[in-house]
Amino acid sequence: MIPNKTILAFTILICVFFNVNAQNDPITKQDLPKGRIRLLVEAGFYIKTIEKKQQAVLRSKIVRTYNVDGKTTQEVIYRDNGSVFDKVNMTYDREGNKTGIKNLAGTIDGTSKVTGQKNGIKTVRTVFKSGNIVLNKYNIKDQKVEDLVYDSSKGNASKTTYVYDKNGHETERNVFSKKDMKLVARLNFYYDAKDRLIRIESRNNLGKILSTKAFKYNSNGLKVSMITTNVNPNLVMAEEYKYERMDTKGNWLKSAVIKNGTVIEVREREIQYY
Repeated sequence: MIPNKTILAFTILICVFFNVNAQNDPITKQDLPKGRIRLLVEAGFYIKTIEKKQQAVLRSKIVRTYNVDGKTTQEVIYRDNGSVFDKVNMTYDREGNKTGIKNLAGTIDGTSKVTGQKNGIKTVRTVFKSGNIVLNKYNIKDQKVEDLVYDSSKGNASKTTYVYDKNGHETERNVFSKKDMKLVARLNFYYDAKDRLIRIESRNNLGKILSTKAFKYNSNGLKVSMITTNVNPNLVMAEEYKYERMDTKGNWLKSAVIKNGTVIEVREREIQYY
């Protein structure tokens, strides 16, 4: 099931500009393949019982192309019937700074450029034809430290800030209200001695924990379980992950998501390297 184009445009905007970017985000970074990736095809299939038989039904498929610096240059998004829904292209300058983003559907069309560099902080400004403006700020290590999003239709702005430890891991993410720029939510990330993400805490503006996610890994560093705990109402959900096929680089090509002992989803990948 693919959302409508307005929702998808907003989702893509988030993915590209708000650190839900797979190369940087702690949550998705766990599943990134190792090596110099040129092309990554990811498909997810629901396991459903149809006419008393279990069948795999396509849920989602995304094809990503990367440049030699590891930055995403194109994303092709498919419908659950296998046809192309949209295509998004991202461009960069020689220093690796974003210069633009545009999609095939025409709902996203933005131009980016570096507009300032002060006290070790670089600001990249993206202006969309819709009138919306995104300001991304990066530290001297090229880690994103702040996002500012101006919504021209509503006349307001939202802000997200990011904090890192000495090893370069994101440890804190703060989300501020569009209305008055007050803190509304916080995520805290925790890692083990092998630099693996082991716990996420979601907190409200007062610092109270609302939910947690705990991760475990096997000896090869692959995620094997995730336990999600919601505080109010008290709810615990567990997922396990099984890897059925690997490539010569140690990256998985086929995996399964298991709940209560039953496979609920199968994920397949095709990986091409530089």
